Amino acid sequence: AVMRVDVEGLTRRPLAQPGSAGRHFELTAPTAGSVSIGAPVFYRNLPVGQIEAVSMKEDFSAVTFTAFVEAPYDQLLNDTTRFWNVSGFDIDAGFDGLRLHFNSLSSLLAGGVAFGNIGRTVGDAEVGLDRSYSLYRNRDAAIEAGYEVSEGAGYLLMAEFDESIRGLEAGAPVEWQGVLVGRVRDVVFELAQSGQEARRIYAVLEMQPRRVGLEGLSEAELRESMSSWVRSGMRAQLAAGNVLSGRKLIRLVDSAAPAGEVDGVDFNAIPYPELPTIPATNLGAVSSNVQQIVANFAALPVDELVRSMISLVDGAGGLLNSPAMAKMPD
Repeated sequence: AVMRVDVEGLTRRPLAQPGSAGRHFELTAPTAGSVSIGAPVFYRNLPVGQIEAVSMKEDFSAVTFTAFVEAPYDQLLNDTTRFWNVSGFDIDAGFDGLRLHFNSLSSLLAGGVAFGNIGRTVGDAEVGLDRSYSLYRNRDAAIEAGYEVSEGAGYLLMAEFDESIRGLEAGAPVEWQGVLVGRVRDVVFELAQSGQEARRIYAVLEMQPRRVGLEGLSEAELRESMSSWVRSGMRAQLAAGNVLSGRKLIRLVDSAAPAGEVDGVDFNAIPYPELPTIPATNLGAVSSNVQQIVANFAALPVDELVRSMISLVDGAGGLLNSPAMAKMPD
């Protein structure tokens, strides 16, 4: 008797050997970047897997990668895992300055992704086999995503300023004690209208409750907590972010209320509840110092300094190579 067996073949040869212990899963990114089939997957700079396939979503909205992580490293994958691209160079000119990201020579040449666990320990329960992960642009973006609230989970406030907010833009950080607690959603300039005394300049802030220990509270409890902080003196203030680019951020400052002022959050403000603010300090001085540094640098006699350096090097070379120096004792 002859037994007939029907086998459905794969369109591509799998890179991992059949039966290899580990886990396959999907990564999603806006673009493929320099990540291609065969690119390594790193954990703490150790290659523990590879990219096995690259394709486009059916609606062409994103690129998907089929990744494989070997056992026992697949046990590291859980709900706190974040993946990021480590292919080549990545340059950020953000609110806190200029950053250059570079992982390794192998990732520069072949591309690759890395992963880590954000927020909890490795002992967390594994996720289902059908779990899909996002592939972030770099490690900083992946770490930040571990703490960002999901769409609609934040709450909106506003902070109105009487001073220039030039340099404050959507996406700017809102910080408290040096910790990111929210983002600027929008910056609004309203001209004076009927019934208004003057124009308004305000920033819309999307606060993240989990970053300030307020996750899981009811709306009433959340309002009371915020009101208590503001009554105790917390105020919103403009601050310098990246002084070279002129970008600004918003800082929540404790015990900053002027003497005798006990205002709370104005929950009747339009369009969002309003945080009281205090004037920025030293922003003008910081701007003036940067301008002075640039002016001083521009005034340097660069050509003359370069000629002097060349002359100094030539003189030192001539001295060291002179016959008289060669006759000197060791």
